[in-house]
Amino acid sequence: MLPAAPGKGGWSRDRPLCGPATPENTKDILMIYEEDAEEWGVYLKEVFLHVVKREAILLYRLENFSLRHLELLSLDSYKCKLLILSNSLLKNLTPKKCQFLEKVLHSPESVVTLLCGVESSDLLYKLLNVSGGMFEISSEQEPEDYISVIKSVLFRGSEDYFEVNVPTDLRGEHSVKISDRKEIEELSEASRSSIPLAMVLPSEISCENPGEIFIILRDGVIGDTVEAEFTSNNKCIRTRPALWNKTVWCMKALDFPPGSVSVNVYCDGVVKTTTEIKYYTTTKEMAFRVADPGSFSCENDLEEIDDVLTSIFKHEIPHYEFKSLQTEIYPQKEYSHFNELPTLLHCAAKFGLRNLALHLLRCSGAAWASKMKNMEGSDPAHIAERHGHKELKKIFDDFSV
Repeated sequence: MLPAAPGKGGWSRDRPLCGPATPENTKDILMIYEEDAEEWGVYLKEVFLHVVKREAILLYRLENFSLRHLELLSLDSYKCKLLILSNSLLKNLTPKKCQFLEKVLHSPESVVTLLCGVESSDLLYKLLNVSGGMFEISSEQEPEDYISVIKSVLFRGSEDYFEVNVPTDLRGEHSVKISDRKEIEELSEASRSSIPLAMVLPSEISCENPGEIFIILRDGVIGDTVEAEFTSNNKCIRTRPALWNKTVWCMKALDFPPGSVSVNVYCDGVVKTTTEIKYYTTTKEMAFRVADPGSFSCENDLEEIDDVLTSIFKHEIPHYEFKSLQTEIYPQKEYSHFNELPTLLHCAAKFGLRNLALHLLRCSGAAWASKMKNMEGSDPAHIAERHGHKELKKIFDDFSV
């Protein structure tokens, strides 16, 4: 549930403008929000009338978006873009909405993010190919804070600072510190450094049906040879996986008894990461999970993998392009995964990697890849549906409209 916007009592219709005089046709503040945050949009418009004229503010509901509005409404001309980030906005994001937001929010120095019922904007900016805005504010702050941030954007570089008196009946009860650009960049760098050099997935493998293992490497660590060493209590096997994509390697999962297996990933003979995977027997493992559902975090692991993979692709391969895989140059039996998963989009569909799929759908060739059928005749939407990823299937369906 969204926090309620403060009441608007005490605000007169005719307000003195503060700060530098604004031209008649100035486009100052663009506020973007979903329907559940409309009350906040109306409230903030009243607050900002202490700074700019009414006609210089545009309220824009994201559910009515159109790429044509970018030009028709001159959305890019607004000096300040304020995004009211709510749970509904995050939940209803589609590839086309992401594309629209990227075009509007591409200049971080003009972007302010208001957290409205959400704790952080990290997830949003992981999905978008743009940097986070210069300022991040909260719905728990006071009107003076909002005005201070907005004037910093509108009049940056201007020496004409001004004071604004805000009626006390519109002040909130709480105040939090406003994040500046430096803090956001530090957080982004910290998140970046936490991304491992290599990942091995899935982290849990069935002994009865091992399937395949994918090894994902960050672009900068790829060498001429990649090897994976699997070690259990009673055996150690070192092998070379097959190149599946620029940063993805694939191999048939080895046969191990139930238990933990340590994995070392080597690039040109140097260990790049060490991780652990778990082999389990389906009957015993399922019974154990039912008895103690909190003992495993498969879903959390997938979410973490999704986040890490998306971050890797955004930072290391920002301009990824889908291309038809020339599988005929590989031995068909050894590279049978191409039959089921001919592109990374098909892989994201199978494993339910929503954030990665949203990123890939904005890459060159996505329209072709989203319609491409594997050897079984399934496109990404059908694969997502078959593996129970209903939300991801809807994303693919919306993209193809």
